[in-house]
Amino acid sequence: MPRDDFPMVTRVFSSPLTSSMLYAGLARPQALYVIVQNGKTLQLYRGAVMTYREFVPADEALLDDDSWRELIAQGPTPPAPAVHT
Repeated sequence: MPRDDFPMVTRVFSSPLTSSMLYAGLARPQALYVIVQNGKTLQLYRGAVMTYREFVPADEALLDDDSWRELIAQGPTPPAPAVHT
């Protein structure tokens, strides 16, 4: 089985006054499908897109890449940030 050590995380903000932290993390890539019209026919393309997560950890423990990989392996990751248009 190939190594899956890509997911990475970093702390992007911390407040010593409130002991809160904000992390940004990359999770596993997800499949992306695109249908493109080519003249009178349609073509299906498949690729990958990086998944980005932004979250405040439930506890005050510091996260590093190894603990982030363990968190991802245990189940669902935090939700992706909302898209603002």
